[in-house]
Amino acid sequence: MKEKIVEIVNIVLGLRKLIVMVMLFGLGVIFRLHNLIDGGQLVDLLKNTALGFFAANGCEHFSTAIKDYVNSKGQKLEEEVVEAKDGQ
Repeated sequence: MKEKIVEIVNIVLGLRKLIVMVMLFGLGVIFRLHNLIDGGQLVDLLKNTALGFFAANGCEHFSTAIKDYVNSKGQKLEEEVVEAKDGQ
């Protein structure tokens, strides 16, 4: 049971940018249907959302490619997670 939960969480984390993109698209369509935004504003929303989505994916894949390249050369490069502490 625990393995299935971990798999579901990994799938959701892998699709988090796509989920946000779809939610913004849906929200834009709903706003347009209720005439809260006009067509030009909807197009601007979709352009900016798509640009952000593509940029985030590009940066993620670029950093993954660099890590894979460095790791293939015999050096180990891993992500370091730094947690912020209160009062700092």
